[in-house]
Amino acid sequence: MLRSDFFHEKLAIFTETEFTLKLNQTVKIQSKAIMKNLSVLLVNSSPKIIQSAARYLSMLPQVGIVSIAPSGTAAMRLIEVLELDLVLLDLRLPDMSGLELTTTIKKLVESPKVILLGEYDFSEYRIAAAAALADGFICESELGTQFVPMIEKIFYF
Repeated sequence: MLRSDFFHEKLAIFTETEFTLKLNQTVKIQSKAIMKNLSVLLVNSSPKIIQSAARYLSMLPQVGIVSIAPSGTAAMRLIEVLELDLVLLDLRLPDMSGLELTTTIKKLVESPKVILLGEYDFSEYRIAAAAALADGFICESELGTQFVPMIEKIFYF
């Protein structure tokens, strides 16, 4: 039996559903291995919010590096030099709008995912976040219940 015949014979054993399932399992395992050490930037001028977000991030074994920036200008400096996977960004920064910064970040060739954080859960904020191409929006009061699940959804783990 030729090598190619052996391969085709073995491949024929799998049904299409089984093959898809095996392929999906492989992809999930590979994506988990790739996303083992997420690099996250927290951009907020409130030490309380930074501490809360860092505490929730510590629940995820996939998070490796967490950086902090108190302003949009400081965040852009870090974004330019770090290889970030995720930016948690306040809508209101001392020097610029989080929406403006999100738009700038998303124009980068290899842009990180961006989750915007707002003090209130207004539909206008969610619409503006989507228009700025943010990957998610969370109200500060829901940080404890929505942050970790949103990260898991965005990064598929």
